Amino acid sequence: PKSWTGAVSNLWSESGNWHTGTAPVDGDVLIFPNGVANQTNTNDIIGLDLESVSIGDNASYDISGNAITITGGITSGGGGSPKIWNVPITLAASQTFIVDGHLTLANSIELNGHTLTFDGGRSSISGSLEGSGTFIITNGSINLTGISTFSGQFIVDVYTNLNVAGTMTNSILTATELCNLSGNGILPITTLDRTSLYPGDNPSPGVDRHAIGILSSNSFAMTSGRIGIDIDGSAPGTDYDQLDVTGTVTLDNPQLRVSLLSLPPVPGSTYVIVANDGTDAVIGTFNGLPEGATFSVDGTTFQITYVGGTGNDIVLTAQGVGPKSWTGAVSNLWSESGNWHTGTAPVDGDVLIFPNGVANQTNTNDII
Repeated sequence: PKSWTGAVSNLWSESGNWHTGTAPVDGDVLIFPNGVANQTNTNDIIGLDLESVSIGDNASYDISGNAITITGGITSGGGGSPKIWNVPITLAASQTFIVDGHLTLANSIELNGHTLTFDGGRSSISGSLEGSGTFIITNGSINLTGISTFSGQFIVDVYTNLNVAGTMTNSILTATELCNLSGNGILPITTLDRTSLYPGDNPSPGVDRHAIGILSSNSFAMTSGRIGIDIDGSAPGTDYDQLDVTGTVTLDNPQLRVSLLSLPPVPGSTYVIVANDGTDAVIGTFNGLPEGATFSVDGTTFQITYVGGTGNDIVLTAQGVGPKSWTGAVSNLWSESGNWHTGTAPVDGDVLIFPNGVANQTNTNDII
């Protein structure tokens, strides 16, 4: 192996930057250890064909430059600042990138008909996935903010988190048991099995499940698992989560988990949680929620329809007289209708909520 010292400059072609005293050549194994100079460096060698690359623990590398071809994968250690690999890659064989810590892949990866497996750690892909082949995530988390245009399978294996804030086209995305999928980007044809889906951009996948956004998808199918929908107002993508599907929508009994993040909805409020394009009907239902079913969240009753919106959208409607939440917007008196989020003062049988962060928390019940 050739180990970077960075003793002379930041250029790979400089022989004095390597412990062997020779610059990299085809077939080399390159090691970038901790504690050396010029950790921001550049591959200025054209057409390099490497066996593998290893980036050490507690290092803070930012590596850019000319494209390489690689056969035996990349290993990136933990600790230190996030490591940045900004060198275009073409795969010469199927291989595994092993990540312990945080690695950002900021340039293109040409799969070239091979399988690339990501194992462990937290990775960000801000570059592009190109060509054809198979991309597998196993363990760890990936935040995809770039553009994935490769054709083939994109497989999210068990115990894995994927956030998609970028665009995925041409591939077929499948995710299996105990995975978390989130984002506000665009998914390709997607099939989920016992997976948790949370619309909304979550750059640290699996950490914040209450980010609000619109996650778009080509044809979408989901078996078991759950879809989490946050409601904090009336506008999709800004105030509540939405899945926006171009193609077919197939639901094989996933759970619907609705969270109210602030004030209860005003009765009659509607939420298009799945926007289904065209005229094709939704196939199947959420678990235990047939057409017209009702369910309760924090004292608010919702009714679900699979033929709402433009006729084939999944829509929730807040029902009847739900809880009244104090806003204190006008005065400190209960009788003032403007002090309640529904615009009506309390009446017999009401459920009253006094939330945090509102005005006139010292108030008076003046209703007899």
